[in-house]
Order: sequence, then structure tokens, then C-alpha cells
Amino acid sequence: MVYEVIDYRAADGIGVLVLNRPEVMNALNTRMRAEILDAVRRAPEQARVLVITGAGRAFCSG
Repeated sequence: MVYEVIDYRAADGIGVLVLNRPEVMNALNTRMRAEILDAVRRAPEQARVLVITGAGRAFCSG
């Protein structure tokens, strides 16, 4: 899956998932939920821990 509204990367056993819709304070939409689910499903293959954060001034507005 090509990610449009999140950034996900893993290195050295650490996965980092960034919600990347700062213009709407990272509000969830259908696309973001699908991308998060895909990244979380991939994470166990690539990382032992997953850090979830948000771009901009808010983690997630809902």
C-alpha cells in the first residue's frame, strides 16, 4: 500500500508511525484508518516496538 496520510518507517527494531494530516490536526478519515491498519499489520515483521505520533501541533483530533 502507498501511504498518503501517514508516514511509516522501521529501523533497528523500532517502528515509527506518524499521522500526517496536520492541516486538520490529524483527524481520522477512512483513508487514514486503512493506512494505520496496514502499517500495524506490517509492524511485527519489521519492528519490536511501534511509536505512534502526529505531525504538527496535535496528535489526533478524532
